[in-house]
Amino acid sequence: MKRFDKKRLWMSVTLSILIVFLLFMTTLDLFTYSRYETVVSASNAINTAIYLLNDEYQTIQVRLPDVIPSNNQYAYTFSVSNYTATEHSDTNLKYKIHIRTTTNMPIQYELFKTLDIEEADSYILSQDITPDEDGTYFRNIYTEENIFRFDEDKIDYYTILFTFPYEYNDYLYSGFADYIEINIESSQILATDD
Repeated sequence: MKRFDKKRLWMSVTLSILIVFLLFMTTLDLFTYSRYETVVSASNAINTAIYLLNDEYQTIQVRLPDVIPSNNQYAYTFSVSNYTATEHSDTNLKYKIHIRTTTNMPIQYELFKTLDIEEADSYILSQDITPDEDGTYFRNIYTEENIFRFDEDKIDYYTILFTFPYEYNDYLYSGFADYIEINIESSQILATDD
């Protein structure tokens, strides 16, 4: 007959309890959640600077018979400002004008930074004609950079003069349209820009 071994029983029970305890601890870790909380109360409102650039018009369309071949010049005016009737820019701004036109009609363009163009010089910094990704050619006209200070209300007025020369008085141009897109590319002046 075999004798009952207490030592072996004690080791089996201890080992079983240890395994159950380890299993319990690993499953308990899966179901525990962090119980940390932070309560913050703020009484002051955060002031945010308003970035405001008011450009009245962005796109105009020129089409025949509105523009007929002649030596007359057609004028289009627009303005850019750092304020409206109710808001004012709280930051210093800089902007450039990029005028993009189709090349469907042989129109000649001039840009002036004024409404009175009698004594003014052309304000075009550079221009080129380049194709886009579809192979359509566009004329790009660029101006130099302009600055609006936050502590003054300012409006810059611009006049675009375009001419459709009389030498193109031909039925081939009937039904054609040319588009003029005016883009105002602006950004805030940072302390590192000074």
